[in-house]
Amino acid sequence: MNCACGGVLKAYASRYPVEIIVDHTGFRPANWQTHVMLVDANIVPLLGHRGFLNRFDATFYGKRHVIKLEESK
Repeated sequence: MNCACGGVLKAYASRYPVEIIVDHTGFRPANWQTHVMLVDANIVPLLGHRGFLNRFDATFYGKRHVIKLEESK
């Protein structure tokens, strides 16, 4: 896989799909399943726009296999 930095890195698709659920007051809930890519490289992965995750708090529910993102207050 080519990297935004111009290099090449190894990436592996997840064996099982991850279910994405978006449930926000005032909007119709949406969900879908997709595979995620696992990267074997010494890079900083980009998720959305720069600074995107700085605006959210993440709660991990390991036994339920759930990550909940909420807007930081």
